[in-house]
Amino acid sequence: MISSSVYRVLLVEDNPGDADLAREGLADITSCSFETRHVVSLRDALQALSKEKVDAVVLDLNLPDSQGLETLRAIQRHGEDSAIVVLSGAATHDMVIETLRTGAMDFVDKNAAPAQLIGRAVVSALRRNEAFELHRQTERLVSVNPDAMLVVDSKNVVQFVNEAALTLFGKERHELVGQTLFFSVREGRTTEIEVISKRETRFGEMNVVDISWNGAPAILASVRDVTRQRILTSQLQQSQKLQALGTLAAGIAHDLNNILNVVVGNAQLAKMQSDMGQSTEDTIASVVDAGNKGREFVSRILDFTRKRQSSLGAVDLEATVNEVANLVRTGVPLAVKLNVRCEEKLPKIYADPVQINQVILNLCSNAVQAIGDAPGQVDLVCELVSMGAEERSELFGVSEGPLVRLTVKDTGAGMSKEVQEQIFNPFFTTKVQGRGTGLGLAIVHNIMENHGGAITVQSELGKGTAFKLYFRLVTDLADLDTIEGRSMPMGTAQRVVYVDDDEALARIVRNQLRLLGYEIMAFTNSQDCLDYVRVKNDEVDLLIADYSMPYLDGISLIREVLLVRPDLPAVLASSVVRPEDIEAAKEVGAIDCVCKPFTIEEMADSMAKIFELVEARNAVRG
Repeated sequence: MISSSVYRVLLVEDNPGDADLAREGLADITSCSFETRHVVSLRDALQALSKEKVDAVVLDLNLPDSQGLETLRAIQRHGEDSAIVVLSGAATHDMVIETLRTGAMDFVDKNAAPAQLIGRAVVSALRRNEAFELHRQTERLVSVNPDAMLVVDSKNVVQFVNEAALTLFGKERHELVGQTLFFSVREGRTTEIEVISKRETRFGEMNVVDISWNGAPAILASVRDVTRQRILTSQLQQSQKLQALGTLAAGIAHDLNNILNVVVGNAQLAKMQSDMGQSTEDTIASVVDAGNKGREFVSRILDFTRKRQSSLGAVDLEATVNEVANLVRTGVPLAVKLNVRCEEKLPKIYADPVQINQVILNLCSNAVQAIGDAPGQVDLVCELVSMGAEERSELFGVSEGPLVRLTVKDTGAGMSKEVQEQIFNPFFTTKVQGRGTGLGLAIVHNIMENHGGAITVQSELGKGTAFKLYFRLVTDLADLDTIEGRSMPMGTAQRVVYVDDDEALARIVRNQLRLLGYEIMAFTNSQDCLDYVRVKNDEVDLLIADYSMPYLDGISLIREVLLVRPDLPAVLASSVVRPEDIEAAKEVGAIDCVCKPFTIEEMADSMAKIFELVEARNAVRG
């Protein structure tokens, strides 16, 4: 809007009388002030434009060194943001039209216009130029915005889109501009939209505001692509849900296992201690059989909940896949073909061979079952992949670098979106009752997560299913001594006190620690352990206490021991470490909470990590 600002005007006119007339017209304007510079040739005009910004140019087309529209075009090239008013004596209809089409804001006839008309034409040109400049600035801002931006008029017709919008919607500019928008935009709260772009569904978060566009009311819709955020949020929620379910299932499994042990044990004793008829013997045998099946089910629950990574090392994925494929082929119907294809010289992955074998066997079995008795095929493809940032962002928790991908693809019945959202949930199954527990894919998901890898699924009803597994490479790992061929970390005669009410486990741990170079005192009674530490507290370097014991449990024992020896490093041990166990251990002063190891290699690693923590704590304390 024109104000009382001072505007710089370049007057390009070789006729002194016409120049005076133009100056007179500008002087009659009282709403603003003009600072006028007069030149008589195009060369001088271009030189003036190169030195300073000019708000308006009053231009005679016919100059000593330039004639007609070429004069106007030359001024435009050098004064792109200047408002141009043409002042000419050759005011034919065609000349006026061509001048305005070329870019002049106005055309004033020297022979017919009073001085006041020249001033008003300049003011009008300045006003329109300011509006155009504001529009150009808005367009530039909208163009470079990383979000999709669409300008829509009152009839829902698209007036403008930026590059981000073309990318999001998967369309060319002419397919959007001038077309009626295929979804409604109204100013108000943030809304979500779903976009099918190049056969891919993407999700946008849209905000809408009213604006003016080219002098007319319009709506600016800003659409942020939140597809990746939705995927990551979904994966995080899935991970948290599985963790919570795992914590619950672990507690139930332990209690249920104890009950089943009593049932099976007593049934076996009854069978051994009394004479009975065949009917009673068969009844007890069925109790034992059912109890053993229950214990197998509990074992699968514990497989799902266990976060311990065992026997991690370098694994030849191609050899493992071929081994599983050969095993599966023996039970595959003749109409189903099982194909394996692996890239040459595929690098080894960092994994537990037993668990990876379990993962592949589970997926192959599911694929064969999905095909059923109909003709079909299962393809297992191993390949090295390098993924872009956008693709990798959809693999929750996977670190940077190349990955080995195993795809297990079948031509079976496929799955709906609703089923795909639930397949990794424990106890969810689409199989008929009695044919599945719903833990298989939950365990697969858990194993891949514990390996630092990922699993994704793509499926469509009637078109089969593809599971994709992503594994870390051995060469990606900084700590290469954790792979095959390494020597176990040994102790240096540190004095360890271990207590566990399971006599057999206490004996095993004692023998393992001695072999690993530690001095060990093992107890099966927490009170005896406490009495020993009270007497020998200066001769103990570490206490490891079982979580669940009679009289004094692990938490209570650590609390009592630290009253006697506040600086003694203490560790809580449990078959399944739950988040609340870690929190409880830290609250009483324990330095760590660890899973009970089952192999001497795991014991060696656990002890090495524990004493690293001890050294770090001592260093902090000085």
